[in-house]
Amino acid sequence: AVVSTQSTGKLPVDIIQDDENMKYTVHYSPDKVGPVLITVKYAGNEVEGCPFHVDVVDDVNPLKVKILTKGLENPVVGKEMKFAVCTVGAGNGDLKVTVVDDDGHPLKVTIGDIDPDNQEVKFTPEHPGKHRVSVTWSGQPVPDGEIDLDVKKPLDLLACIVSDVNSNPVVGTPTHFTVDCSKVGSDDLKVEILDSNGDPLQVTIDNLGSGRFGASYTPLTVDPLKVHLKIEDCHLPSSPTTVHPIDPSKIQVTVDSDKDWKVGEPVEIAVDITEAGPGQLGINLSAPPGSGTDCHAKEVSPGHMTVVFTPCSSGEH
Repeated sequence: AVVSTQSTGKLPVDIIQDDENMKYTVHYSPDKVGPVLITVKYAGNEVEGCPFHVDVVDDVNPLKVKILTKGLENPVVGKEMKFAVCTVGAGNGDLKVTVVDDDGHPLKVTIGDIDPDNQEVKFTPEHPGKHRVSVTWSGQPVPDGEIDLDVKKPLDLLACIVSDVNSNPVVGTPTHFTVDCSKVGSDDLKVEILDSNGDPLQVTIDNLGSGRFGASYTPLTVDPLKVHLKIEDCHLPSSPTTVHPIDPSKIQVTVDSDKDWKVGEPVEIAVDITEAGPGQLGINLSAPPGSGTDCHAKEVSPGHMTVVFTPCSSGEH
């Protein structure tokens, strides 16, 4: 028998013959990590299958392998699943991962390097049902190396109905909306509302039963808010959406109440809405019956309006 490596050539071998059973035992000691070729001859002829290939590795310790399962949450058909494997201190071994579905069919698995000590495993379930993930290190089992997943059908996020969302909620006033997840395939609803700095507002979620939820929050300022709606960490088609709070209490109205207004002369009222948020200004003029008074507003500058009307008769307006 001849044992050789690419770097050092032939290695010493020790052949022990068992005449009684006509068997031979060959001993050799690899001196380096890497591929080894073994050629076996009998009566001067190579035996079938020569040369035999052996991959020599360092001493491995599969107990040092750690599986980081973040990324395996909420497995869904068609969703790429991924997790990391840390091999610090586990030696120069060989990572193998298999994934089989409920019928025993293997899935395609890809393994890529994150860095020298961490590898990322990816696969995509094709059918719903139980799946088994098996991880080995140089053929040896590792801690928590058997992972069972329950793959679900894809969520029908388009079937989620969101109603009563106020695009201009009032600052300091609780505002409510409802989310109907009954036909989505999951009721794992998450609602997050963030201000312009990315800080979350307090949100109260009430389970109304049958996959329906009520959500409420209170705007604190007129800064825009981002409403994030997720089911099993998947954004709804309308998420995130932006709402623009308003604060009518910030509107400033200025009128010369000491002036003696006369019939037929225009009356001007200054309105400052710069601090009130992006709402629409409404005007309602109450005049004596039959006066037919026209009232309108004009923009003087951004956020500054002037309301103008010309009284056609005397009396309170």
